[in-house]
Formats: sequence, C-alpha cells, structure tokens
Amino acid sequence: MYKTELNQSIQKIFDDFDSESLFLDFDFIARELAKYSILPNKTSIYRQLDLMDNIYYFQVNKKRYWTKVDHKNHQHICCKKCNKISCLNLNKSTLLAIQSRIEIGFEADTFELMSTCKKCR
Repeated sequence: MYKTELNQSIQKIFDDFDSESLFLDFDFIARELAKYSILPNKTSIYRQLDLMDNIYYFQVNKKRYWTKVDHKNHQHICCKKCNKISCLNLNKSTLLAIQSRIEIGFEADTFELMSTCKKCR
C-alpha cells in the first residue's frame, strides 16, 4: 500500500508541474511529498523514480534531475549559481563534430555545459 501511495504522489507531483523544461531534483520532490504527509527515505524515492516508465533522469555533477520528457541524445546548459537547467539547441555543424567524436570512441549520450544563466550574469 505504501509503495502505491508513494508512486501516485510522485506521479501527481510531475503532473502538477508538467513542462518540457522542468527538471525536478531530489530536494524538491521530498518537499512536495512532505506536503502530502509522506516522508519516505531517500532510497525509497530513488527506487520509486527508477521504476516509473514515464519519468526520465539525467545527472549533472553527481546530482540527478528528473523530468517527464526524455532528454537523452541532446545537450543541456546548467547554471553554476542557481542550478537552472536548459536544453541546448546546437547547430548542424556542432552536431556533426559531436558525431565524429562518437565515431572515434567518445561517449556522448548526453553532456552538460556549466555556465551562468541570463538571470545570474
């Protein structure tokens, strides 16, 4: 019963904040679960998120972010100050350069660039 309640609550969090550019970190998810009086440990939340088919994650500097949109095979820019994450649209020549690096052995499933956003500059 507890796992079902946790699963439904996590799904509700993502449904309430449905946006392609929204990336939720563990702290935000834990705060939202506390609003529903659900206080699971970190392992339970990670396990439940890993089991959900419609929730995807990527990792930046050992920190995971979850979203409802699969963000693999493209790049992100992450603000060093406020941790805002944005999808990065690259031009064709840059994508071809990345593809050539993949062909010679570099793994580039996703990669993240650290910078500062317009708000923090």
